[in-house]
Amino acid sequence: MTLNRAGSPRKTEPRSSIGPYTRLAFFGLGAAFLILGIRLLHLTHRITTFSCYLDAGLRWRDGGPIYNNGEGMGFVYSPLIAAYFAAYTFLPVWMGKMVWLLTNEGLLAWGTYAVIREGVFRIASDRARALVLILLLPFSMASLDVAQSNSALIGLMLIAVALAARERWTLCVIALALAVYLKIYPLVLGLVLCVYAPGKVTWRLALALLSLGALSLVLQHPHYVLTQYHEWFATRAADDRRLNSAAHAPLDLWFLIVRLGHLPISERAYVALQVLSGGAIAGFALLTRGWAPGRRLAGIYLLCSSWIILLGPATESYTYAILAPAVSLALVAAFSGPAPPLTRMLAALAAGMMLAAQFKNIFFASWHSVSYNAMRPMGALILTCAVILWLREDAMWEASDSGPGCVPSA
Repeated sequence: MTLNRAGSPRKTEPRSSIGPYTRLAFFGLGAAFLILGIRLLHLTHRITTFSCYLDAGLRWRDGGPIYNNGEGMGFVYSPLIAAYFAAYTFLPVWMGKMVWLLTNEGLLAWGTYAVIREGVFRIASDRARALVLILLLPFSMASLDVAQSNSALIGLMLIAVALAARERWTLCVIALALAVYLKIYPLVLGLVLCVYAPGKVTWRLALALLSLGALSLVLQHPHYVLTQYHEWFATRAADDRRLNSAAHAPLDLWFLIVRLGHLPISERAYVALQVLSGGAIAGFALLTRGWAPGRRLAGIYLLCSSWIILLGPATESYTYAILAPAVSLALVAAFSGPAPPLTRMLAALAAGMMLAAQFKNIFFASWHSVSYNAMRPMGALILTCAVILWLREDAMWEASDSGPGCVPSA
């Protein structure tokens, strides 16, 4: 059996069975779901984003305006997602909360395990796989606790990457398209995958995006749906959160450069930086065509998720749940295999800063010091450096005939 690094089909590759430690980790995630669910049901006075989602579902069902053009952020997702939440309006509120929490946590855990199982990441040990799953909790708990959609979003992106590893392109682009309709910026992953496999992804992704838009038109009166899409585009274009106060500004690279560093950079220059960095990820996909498919796809996922956080349009504290799988995978890979000391140090430092930021939000939520708010984007920037070193280190991606990161062929 030989290693095919050019991307041959994975259909003949056997999947590894779920080990006892991984089963225990899934049990732990289930226990966390119950605890969070009980908390959501018990603290009925507590406002979560599920209330906003449910309100959008009610408005869609009744043909009312979904988007808020006045004060407050309101519903920020596509009309198709509002149609999805309309289904929750037929459930008791407590049941809807539990279903949404299960969807969020389930997609996050399923997507993370899928990319490990499909060999995208070289994490073969049952204990290491279980640790990756358990580490998802501390890095995503805050977002799950307020019913944010970030865990579902990154879960869909991970599932798309896992399906790309198996060359299940139609299902891959459907998962991607759903993520784009949830929040627009996962389109960066779709565009890079168009570079990774242009003949397989490009036309399928375009068709999937158009088909989901067409589906919206049959779920409500077409004129109403088109009006809501117009309002969605208008509110997203007008939502420049960089104009917010320092306490509520996006926690991204702009925050580090302008708010913390006080360095002069024009908005046009920053947009150029966003475009050029996205182009650099596409360049990575082109220049690594000789790599094993698992390593190449891992790099695309890791760099795209870092781009979304550091250079995306709307990064707040809860958005950092998007990095939960990346930081968990980087930490475990660095300490369970042959990694250079610098890679281990950077992975541990990034994880520590993100955990410290979680601690600050839990116990000092009203403390809006610019320096402390910078912990998250600094952690994301350090994680990106660790990812680059990780991708460059051949020893961390060496694969045996049955190991992750390679494609066995007869």
